[in-house]
Amino acid sequence: MPLSKFIDFMTLLSKQLDELMKEYPEKLNSPEKAFIAWTLMHIAGDEIAPGEAVDAIVDGAQEKGIDAIYVPDRAGRIIILQTKYHKTPDKHGIKKNDLVKLFSGVDWLMSGDLTKITANPEFAAKAQEFRDAYVNFEYGEIIIALAATCAKGPGKEEIDEIERVLEKLRSTGAAFDVITLTAQDLHDALISAVHNRYKLAIDLSFAGKPFHYERAKGGARAIVGAVKGLELAQLFHKHSFRIFDANIRNYLGLGKINQAIQKTAKEKNDAPNFWFYNNGVTFVCDEYSFRSLAGC
Repeated sequence: MPLSKFIDFMTLLSKQLDELMKEYPEKLNSPEKAFIAWTLMHIAGDEIAPGEAVDAIVDGAQEKGIDAIYVPDRAGRIIILQTKYHKTPDKHGIKKNDLVKLFSGVDWLMSGDLTKITANPEFAAKAQEFRDAYVNFEYGEIIIALAATCAKGPGKEEIDEIERVLEKLRSTGAAFDVITLTAQDLHDALISAVHNRYKLAIDLSFAGKPFHYERAKGGARAIVGAVKGLELAQLFHKHSFRIFDANIRNYLGLGKINQAIQKTAKEKNDAPNFWFYNNGVTFVCDEYSFRSLAGC
């Protein structure tokens, strides 16, 4: 991932963490805490609500290298999570020491003395919840995850450690898996995974002369028209990346092409040519309707 894309990703991530902190100010009192909930939401997907992700956080004293423990109400995926929030991803990577600490925490979850956890009641409660689900086989899979805003993924040393631990855990007959997430993985989740879950109703007004082109073929329909850039900007401000369909194209960062597009939009003499220079924006939807205004 180019440095410019790292910067774009961290800017977008920071905005979403701020939103979570505003929504849960008591429990998410720092970007690091918000990042734990954000990451858990992206791993679990539709399985978890934001409030559940926040409640799963156990970060604090005596947390054994574990930031969150998510045990679903119904038999599903248990997630044990450790995160590292680096503001400069290009200078960091997935480290063996962090994995060892996380795996040691998982070992403790299996057999550690809960009565010694006196300074972190949230961790003690979630640890007991995990044990109850584990003993009674009330789960489909147990995911151990290390997520970090870093550029470098696990190297051979880290992969060897993961394989060693997985072999040990799976020898018990339990369905364990280990995943590591880098800034690239988290970027992909930010752009594609979350917003695909939303159903949005969006109103657009065609600008300029009353013109539109509509086409239908093989059960598919399409309509083309001109929309003011300000209206698109307002849509993005309201819905963020939920308005995009990642299967069409993810955000590529502020590279040369996007810089040129931005320049055209900003320069007074060139702005009138924006419509001619660029191919436009594609909205993919389940259905649409078009209504002409009176007199048009």
